[in-house]
Amino acid sequence: MFELKSTISKFSRVDKDDVKNTKSTLRDFGFYPTEKDIHGFTDNEMFDGIRDFQFANNLNVDGIIRPVGETKNKINDALFAIKKLPLPKRKPKAALKKKPPLPIRKPGVSGDEKEEALERLKERLKMQKKFIDFLRKGMRGGPLFLYDLNKRTQEILDDQVI
Repeated sequence: MFELKSTISKFSRVDKDDVKNTKSTLRDFGFYPTEKDIHGFTDNEMFDGIRDFQFANNLNVDGIIRPVGETKNKINDALFAIKKLPLPKRKPKAALKKKPPLPIRKPGVSGDEKEEALERLKERLKMQKKFIDFLRKGMRGGPLFLYDLNKRTQEILDDQVI
């Protein structure tokens, strides 16, 4: 769990442990250089990493992380997804809803269905190309990209009718 004692910004007094924790977390996500040492002093790379993380996650890009704020919450969401932090208590199996069976396709397929299937295939190809580019670039953006890719791929697969 990512926690802060005080706000991290270029213009505020920061806690050294908060800075170390932030740099380490940004490095895990691919937003802080691996060749830099993690110490308790702020540097431009850390603030660049914060802004890059905010931009990559469609947040307000201000280079600031507050103890109670959207950037901190997004970091925790990503950590939860990546590190598989303890999940909230689940409902008993009896309370879980069963998925309805997949509809059976009829031999005749309308033009609209063909267009939708083609769009889904194009979307999947785009995601595969992004993944290949991601691997070629040395995994910059690392786990967050994989989390978004996995989430989007699952959405596409859930929408498909076989």
